Amino acid sequence: MAIKYRKLSKHPSNMSDGDLVRELGGLADSEIVRSLLMAEIDAIRAGDDRETRTMRNLWYSLIKPALSRAGLLNKTTRGGRPVDWARYLSRYLAELVRAGATTYEELRIVDGSRQRTTARKVTKSIADVALVGAHFPWVILFTEKDTIWFEVARLASLYGVSAISGGGEPSNACTENTIRAIARSESFQEAQPESLILLALTDYDPWGYTIAGAQYTQILEAAQGLGASERGKLAQVQTRRVGLEPEQLEPGELAQNVYEPKPSGLADWYAETGGVNGEPLGLELDALPLSRLRAMFAAAIEQVIDLDKRRADLRAAYLDLLACELLRPDFDTKRAALQEAIREGDLWPTIVGHNIGADVFSTAAAWGWADIDPVHDTALFDGRDLFGCADQVRAAMRARLAELQENGGGAL
Repeated sequence: MAIKYRKLSKHPSNMSDGDLVRELGGLADSEIVRSLLMAEIDAIRAGDDRETRTMRNLWYSLIKPALSRAGLLNKTTRGGRPVDWARYLSRYLAELVRAGATTYEELRIVDGSRQRTTARKVTKSIADVALVGAHFPWVILFTEKDTIWFEVARLASLYGVSAISGGGEPSNACTENTIRAIARSESFQEAQPESLILLALTDYDPWGYTIAGAQYTQILEAAQGLGASERGKLAQVQTRRVGLEPEQLEPGELAQNVYEPKPSGLADWYAETGGVNGEPLGLELDALPLSRLRAMFAAAIEQVIDLDKRRADLRAAYLDLLACELLRPDFDTKRAALQEAIREGDLWPTIVGHNIGADVFSTAAAWGWADIDPVHDTALFDGRDLFGCADQVRAAMRARLAELQENGGGAL
C-alpha cells in the first residue's frame, strides 16, 4: 500500500513559516505527520547528524515546532476536540517502520522508559575489571522522567553516585530502600558525610516542582528513620535544583518549547518562579537533547564530589586493565587445561549424571535472583555446591596445575 505524504521542499527547520503553511496546507492530519517524518528521514540520509533521542524529543524538536509555525498545533477535529498530534506521531511513525520506510534506529530513537536487559550466561564473568573505587553514595541524582532513566543511571555509575527515578511520582518504599542501602554502604560508613545531597532535574512547571519537593521530603523522612549507627554523622538533607530553568535555554528554544501548564498549583508556582518571561508558562525536560541533560547533571555532580578520587580510580583501572591484558592469555590456556583435566577424569561422569532439579530456575526466580553461582549459592542446593564435589574438583585441578608448572608453565 502506498504511503500518502507530500515531499517537502526543505527540512522543516529550514523553511519559513509561510513555506510551512503552503506546503502542509490542505493535507490530511496523517499526511502532515508523515510529510514531516519523511523530511527528517531524508535529512538523515543526506548526511545530517542526529544524537540519540526519545520519542518525546522528536516531538519537541521536529513535529511540535513545525505544526506551531504552520498554524496547525491547536487544530481541532470536526467535533471540536484538539487534534492529538502526539498520538499521531507514534501511530504514523510505527506505520512507516512497518512499511519499511525507516527504522527507529535510523531516527536514533530509544525508549528509556522501558527497562530491558539482553540475555546473558547463567553465571557472571570469572574475571571482570570495572571502574570501581571511591564512591559518593550520599549524592543522589533524581529525575521525574522514566524516559531518561538509563541516561541518569549511566551518569551515576560514571561518577560513583546514587540515583532515583521518580517514575512520574516518587515512591516512599523506593526512597526508604535506597536511603537505607546508601547508609549501610561501606563508602558511606567510611566517609561519614554530614549531608545527603539531592540533585533534582524536573520539568519547569508546578508538577515538576511538586515532585522534586516530594522526593526531598521522602529522603528527609527516610534519613530520620535511620538508626544511630547507620546515620553516623549525617545531620541534614540538601536539595539542589539542576534544572530545568528558563535561563538554561536560548531565546529561540524558549519560544519554541514553552507551554501552558494545567491550572492546578499554577498560581502559587508562578508567584514563586515568575514563569517564563513573566508569563505563567512552563518547560518540559523532553524538549532538550539528551546531551544537554547529561551535561547539566554532570556539571552539578562535579560541584559536590571529589573528582581526584575518581581520577585515582582511572589510574588504578589503567594498571589493572593492562595487567589483565598481559595475564589473560596464560590464564585462558591454563583454565582450559584444568577444565579438560576434569572432563577427561573420573569426576566428570558424576557431574554429568547429577540430576539438576526441575525447580532450580523457578526457585531462583522466586527468590529474586538474576543469576546462579553453582559453586557458592549453596542455599539453592540443600547446603552444598550444585554437584557436591567441589573439593574433589579443586584437588584434581591443583594436581593438573602442578603438572603444568613442572613442565615449565610457571605460576598462575
